[in-house]
Amino acid sequence: MNKQYVSEPVEPNVEAKIEIMRGMLRKLDQELGRLESLFDERYARDDLTGLLRRNAFQIRSENLFSRCRETGANHGLLLLDLDHFKKLNDSFGHHAGDHLLKNIGQLLRSYESPDCVVCRFGGEEFALAVRGNPAQIAEEIRKEVQRLAIEAPFSCTASIGMKLSNGTETTEDLLRAADQALYRAKDLGRNRVEAA
Repeated sequence: MNKQYVSEPVEPNVEAKIEIMRGMLRKLDQELGRLESLFDERYARDDLTGLLRRNAFQIRSENLFSRCRETGANHGLLLLDLDHFKKLNDSFGHHAGDHLLKNIGQLLRSYESPDCVVCRFGGEEFALAVRGNPAQIAEEIRKEVQRLAIEAPFSCTASIGMKLSNGTETTEDLLRAADQALYRAKDLGRNRVEAA
């Protein structure tokens, strides 16, 4: 038996409606991508300081250092620790410590750029991955931290450990070396920059 199919007439506006629906889906997909990006950025940043968290720093600093190695650009890592932070918290309360950390976060965010990745490393420690001249940036930051106004009789100072890259180290290698330099800065009297 021979079957015959009768095609129903297609509504003339169906193709236009389908195209409109595709456009709406594209817009929804773009908005979803935008919201996911905002969520990722929000999750990547510390609530108190607004700086990157350590895991996001690890990824972004590796990307920066990889580009530096490809182009032969100078680069290095800074590890900064606020001096006598515990005394500030113990004497004036955690609200004073939080206020200082917010100010430090604001200061360090001004250094964020394609050439500088900044994070709150933990507690009162901060890390910066830098393309260019890390020593110059370290000294600038040390001086700017010292100018921050906090509760008297305390002055705000920072000790900074620095490691310039030879082009082969990972971020973890640089962090370990900068950490040793930071301990040396503390041992030598604080409020100074020491290179590994």
